[in-house]
Amino acid sequence: MGCATSKDESVQVAVKATWAKAAVLQNEAIANAVEEAVADARKEFEIEKANAVRRLEEELRLEAQKANEVATSNAAAIRRLEEELRLEIQKATEVAASKDAAVQAAVDATWTKANGLRKKAIANAGRVAVADARKEFEIEKANAVRRLEEELRLETQRAADLAASKDAAVQAAVQATLAKQNQAITSAVRTAALQPLALHWRLEAQKPTETVRQPGSDTQGTRVRTSEHKAIPRLMELDDLIEEALRSSAVKLINADRIRDGTIGTKISRRQDLEACERVQVVQMFETPEDAIKLLRGNGREIGSLTYGWASPDDPDPTGEYMRAVRRFLLSDLGSHVKAIFWDFASLSQRPRWESEDKLFAMALKVMADMYASVLGTTVMRHRAIPARPASLDGEVVVLGDDKATEAAVRSALEAHGALENVHRDEQGRWRARFASHADAERAVAAGPFEGATAIFTYHNARPYAARGWTSLESGVSTEGPARAAYLPGLKATLERLPPKLVEIDGEAPEAASEQYGGNEGMGPRIERVRSSIQDAFFSDTRGLDKALVVGLYNEFIVKIGNAMVISGEGVDVQYEGECDEAGDAEGRGKMQYSNGDVYEGEFRAGNKEGRGTYQYGNGDMYEGEWKAEKQEGRGTFRWANGNVYEGEWKAGIKHGHGTTRSANGDVYVGEYMAGRKDGRGTYRFASGNVHDGEWKADKPEGRGTFLWANGNVYEGEWKASLHEGRGTLRYANGNVYEGEFKAGKMDGRGAMLSGDGTVIHDGKWKAGKPVTTLLQSVTSRSMANLFTSTQAATSNSPHAATS
Repeated sequence: MGCATSKDESVQVAVKATWAKAAVLQNEAIANAVEEAVADARKEFEIEKANAVRRLEEELRLEAQKANEVATSNAAAIRRLEEELRLEIQKATEVAASKDAAVQAAVDATWTKANGLRKKAIANAGRVAVADARKEFEIEKANAVRRLEEELRLETQRAADLAASKDAAVQAAVQATLAKQNQAITSAVRTAALQPLALHWRLEAQKPTETVRQPGSDTQGTRVRTSEHKAIPRLMELDDLIEEALRSSAVKLINADRIRDGTIGTKISRRQDLEACERVQVVQMFETPEDAIKLLRGNGREIGSLTYGWASPDDPDPTGEYMRAVRRFLLSDLGSHVKAIFWDFASLSQRPRWESEDKLFAMALKVMADMYASVLGTTVMRHRAIPARPASLDGEVVVLGDDKATEAAVRSALEAHGALENVHRDEQGRWRARFASHADAERAVAAGPFEGATAIFTYHNARPYAARGWTSLESGVSTEGPARAAYLPGLKATLERLPPKLVEIDGEAPEAASEQYGGNEGMGPRIERVRSSIQDAFFSDTRGLDKALVVGLYNEFIVKIGNAMVISGEGVDVQYEGECDEAGDAEGRGKMQYSNGDVYEGEFRAGNKEGRGTYQYGNGDMYEGEWKAEKQEGRGTFRWANGNVYEGEWKAGIKHGHGTTRSANGDVYVGEYMAGRKDGRGTYRFASGNVHDGEWKADKPEGRGTFLWANGNVYEGEWKASLHEGRGTLRYANGNVYEGEFKAGKMDGRGAMLSGDGTVIHDGKWKAGKPVTTLLQSVTSRSMANLFTSTQAATSNSPHAATS
């Protein structure tokens, strides 16, 4: 029994050993099988990957081949189009050249005949034949230019039709080239068109000088010196902006002798055309900036400024009536001292303008009042009569409006008022139409703009001089300076040695205007009349920007001329009625009336205004309050004629301390002043509903402050010169919040923008109001960018312009 058990155990051990060995062998077999399967799978994967790569490479190769074929096809198409364009341009250039030759031949023939007539005229000591020859030349020149312009228009139309017929993709590819080539054609044709005028100027310059009187070239006008009166340097300072405009060529002055001798032509040309003629080596039409400034600072009113009403939107003098009147003035004794002319059409850059010319034009607008107001520098030539409508402009109207309007829509709307001869878009994008009768055109204008139009008017502008906004400004400032000087006997006597300030030139002969010193009305009524005339006048700008500019220019000048007279060093005549002390000086209550229209009524002490009193200024301003030693001091209220009101503390004649200013436009400031400016703590409430509450310095928000927009946005933080600068928090009405650094009014530096639900839109650097992101942030934060865009839109109503 024991032996059997022993064998049993031995067998059991052997079995276990066998099974263990079998298990090992089994695991080895499984491992080998797995390795073989993995190896096989990897091999299949590599084969499949290689096949996929080859297929992808083949597809890419085919796509590249297809793209190359398309590119080759497009390149061929572009070359074909460029060749066709080159041929069209060459054809246009040849046509222009042939026309130029024809014009030149016509000019030569005309001037051959003209020279014969001129010699005959000189021999007979007469000018009639020369005038006839010049008139014949002008007619031939105009006809030649019109023929050339018509040929250009037809060639340009053919080129445009050819370009439009090509494939859109090809058209886009050659757009830049086409634009450059068209610009070259336009420049070449403009130069060709100017050649007859240039030749005319050259020939005019060669004519005998004895046939034309040129008094301006050898006549020295009367001038005043700065030492003659303390007001002269102050009046010269008022012309500082004119000097800057002349130095920068924002404003150019025509050499007056070019109008006297007729070389400028029978009509005024736009500034850019006169400059182009100068470039083709003709004659110098403009004074150099240096010479223009010398004339301004000569204090002899040697610059003539023309105020007149444009007879059409593109050509202010289509009949030449204004040119004849200006030349008549310059040849008269009244105009003999004038050396240079300011004529807006020739002195300022006109449409169409380059970007650089737009900047010069904006600079020039700032001195439009000064060019007529200058007491010492300019003589104003006023032509109030509007030239009659020439037959060539009968029935013509201009329509402004939506760029999407079609010719069919415009024609349909206009034909409701009468038969049309033509409708087209001009080079400025305006619709131009000609009715069969001018009565039909006036009916269309009287009906007002139709759907898609913002304005409609006749091309000839017959609106009276006095009903126009810019001319109201020009006349209003022309004699304001001399009118103020009339109250200062010493200054008036000095200025009376100068030529008349204002001359009427629309009569048979020029004559000095009757209102050299502002007429018979007082200062206040006169200023109010001019303000009312500007407010009631017509401005072609339907947005109201021109009116706002003109009103601002006038108000600014009234302040400047008033300040200049106050510090002129000469008192005005005065009459006193009231209580006096034993020495005869004003003491107690009394009334003092000045010859310039000012009136003070109140308390006096030792001959000076002191105590409480009311001062009514001749220009309509009024102060009521406390005085000390002839100046406002203590509490008082100043009401300006333009509607502004200040109520508060004064010191030595200026706002100083706590006060409230209510502007005529509805704005209100309550806070501290120092030396006449907002300085310290204050709250400014805008008529728009915006509010700024915080620190001020020199009339601008600076330091810490809070700005609340009417739309619910709020900024709280640091300011500098009216702009957010430093650290601050901007909370948007939509719940978004930015907290961080600002620079020049924009988010700039370190900062975080969070949405209303707490999502981080951007946390990091900002530059010029925009987040600075990495490539990864740009890829993964598209939704955040959308949030930021909506946030930016919520703050489009910036406070910066409103607070400056």
